[in-house]
Amino acid sequence: MKQTANYTNLNNTAVTEYGLLPPQVVNYEEMVLGAILCGFVDFNDIVQVLSSEIFYGNANKTVFAVIEKLHGNNEPIDINTVISELRKINRLEEAGGSGYIISLSNKGVSSRIDYYAYSIFECYLRRELIRACADIQKAVFDVNTDFGEIITQSEKRLNDIIMQIAGKKDIEHISTIANIAVEDAFKRIENARNNKFTGVHTGLTKLNKLTGGWQPSKLYILAARPSVGKTALMLHLARAAATDNNKTLVFSLEMSGIEIANRLLLSESEIDAYSFKSGYMTNEEAAAIDSAYGRTGSLPIWIDPTADISMNEIHARAKAMQKKGKCDIVMIDYLGLCRERITQRTREQAVAAMSREAKIMAKDLKVPVILLSQLSREVEKRSDRQPQLSDLRDSGGIEQDADVVMFIWKPDEAYLKNHPEFENCGKILIRKNRDGACGNVSFRHNKEMTKIYDY
Repeated sequence: MKQTANYTNLNNTAVTEYGLLPPQVVNYEEMVLGAILCGFVDFNDIVQVLSSEIFYGNANKTVFAVIEKLHGNNEPIDINTVISELRKINRLEEAGGSGYIISLSNKGVSSRIDYYAYSIFECYLRRELIRACADIQKAVFDVNTDFGEIITQSEKRLNDIIMQIAGKKDIEHISTIANIAVEDAFKRIENARNNKFTGVHTGLTKLNKLTGGWQPSKLYILAARPSVGKTALMLHLARAAATDNNKTLVFSLEMSGIEIANRLLLSESEIDAYSFKSGYMTNEEAAAIDSAYGRTGSLPIWIDPTADISMNEIHARAKAMQKKGKCDIVMIDYLGLCRERITQRTREQAVAAMSREAKIMAKDLKVPVILLSQLSREVEKRSDRQPQLSDLRDSGGIEQDADVVMFIWKPDEAYLKNHPEFENCGKILIRKNRDGACGNVSFRHNKEMTKIYDY
């Protein structure tokens, strides 16, 4: 069927570059509209599939929009009411005039309406896919556009189309949702009776009790001032998760892969850090390093040491690893080094956007995300050096997005003079826990803090 200019309302690469007519079934659109005007079909059934923007023909789009309006106002739907409403809103000519509306009634059918409706819907989805591909192509050619953002937005566009194909998720009755909640509750009861926890192993007994282990879809913030031990503690958490057979993905924006490996080997072998770095080791220490490599090398840990990377790119890479079955938990060291996508934003706005993206990543991948962050200097002005939520650097958005906020505290020299028993000790201070209790988790460590122990 030859298409007139009145129906042409799609401008995209396929049309302009290849001279192709966008997918459309205008004759089916007319048949469905005619069936509605003649009362051959319940409009409630049609609106489950179609809406005005789905129609290709401009006139048909306008007619359906008016029918939607009449239906929403509980007014009768027929040729006369539609023409009257179009005239009232000065859109009758846009809809093809009275003659076109009357002609639709001669094209109405009383059978196979669902087939025609779904055919219209499919053509709409094909046009949407053409638009998405054209936009993706344009973005890829623009070298100034952040590549991670391209990947993320491309996947989102395609997922939106997939979700339309699958249909929106049905509204669920409380009994269905409650049934899932009860099953989860009984799993927790069983785990508690067997001294187990539901989440990913943290490597510290009390931390497991307070958090239930790292939980899927949760964002955990681990913050401290520089040189307090954020990376050391993160590697302990990574090793504990991997030892419990969780595929652990570490993004190290500050340290190289070799530096990360050295720290893990030191932790596993427990030899002196100076001996390891200088090479002055006994035969027993060298054997311990070799043995540590055997254990560390077998752990399911993947390290991405890319320094110049945005949170969107981290999200995209983590998703790619998950599709390969290599991502049960994500750890990022650290937020302050992530590249900003939009340079015009203030630092506070940029950090808030990145922390939000980290939360979105946790929900999208359905895995725990542990994000390291720095604290402001305000904490150093207090006599006890105990961090507070307000000390989170650059943005209150971090606190808002996080499900759990944890701080690392280590005693300084002045404190140790009066409390020598705290030598080589530290605490994880849980100051926000959306689904549980707050509290302190004490831990011990060796002098170089390459090894962490329960207190």
